[in-house]
Amino acid sequence: MLRVSRKQLDPGVLLMARVAADGIIELVANDQQINEEMANAFEQTLSEICARTRAAGSALQVHPLLPEQRKAS
Repeated sequence: MLRVSRKQLDPGVLLMARVAADGIIELVANDQQINEEMANAFEQTLSEICARTRAAGSALQVHPLLPEQRKAS
């Protein structure tokens, strides 16, 4: 597990993380399927969060799901 202090991240990263998490939670709560376009958007957002986090001196990494893993989940 990676521990990252809020002080290490710029506010934009925290906002992006909250928006992405809220979007996923809303989809799950409403029992909606995540389509390929939405999965790609979440993956791109997470990649941006990781890039900004690495720039802040952290080693956070994302292992995106392969298309077949997305369909199975």
